[in-house]
Amino acid sequence: MIGEITNIISGNAASHISHANIEISPPAVIMGENHKIAWPKAMPVIGIPFTTSSGPFEVDVCFKRKLG
Repeated sequence: MIGEITNIISGNAASHISHANIEISPPAVIMGENHKIAWPKAMPVIGIPFTTSSGPFEVDVCFKRKLG
């Protein structure tokens, strides 16, 4: 469900900011423990933590300008 929600959000965001020359890739859902996610060091990353009765989760967004 989280993957579908983030897919809807990223699709709507892409249509609203297409003029900004920003790439939006499909979201990925990673579950479980002990995962390591590497972000590009030259790109800004926004992490949004959430706490639910089922446990915590985080939505991370990284922006990258299109070349050309």
